[in-house]
Amino acid sequence: MEWISLVIGGAQVVVGFAGYLQSEPEHRSLTALIPAGFGLIIAISGAIVAMAPATRKHAMHAAATAALLAVLLVGGRAAFKFPEGNKLISFGLTILLNVVFLILAIRSFVEARRARERAASADGTQVNT
Repeated sequence: MEWISLVIGGAQVVVGFAGYLQSEPEHRSLTALIPAGFGLIIAISGAIVAMAPATRKHAMHAAATAALLAVLLVGGRAAFKFPEGNKLISFGLTILLNVVFLILAIRSFVEARRARERAASADGTQVNT
């Protein structure tokens, strides 16, 4: 899951910077970099797991939380003021990338829990939730 975090996080950084640089210089706003911020959090979480596998559970939950916040914030913004032009592309890609990441993260969390339960039943111990 850490490599998926690095790829999706990196893609969001590209989306953020592309959205910023595609804007006309007199209309550029730092808010165009918001997708890059969420992408950076997700990518850093993946890098942390790659360097220290013992942090997997906490780092991936942090990444999933960042992805959920991105979907809620960007989606909420789009619901109140529908984006046009480059903003529409940036908003759409940000939401798409984060929803895909959330789906993959949730599947990974469920599989990890099932693996712990299988291991515990083989040992005859109980799984802590």
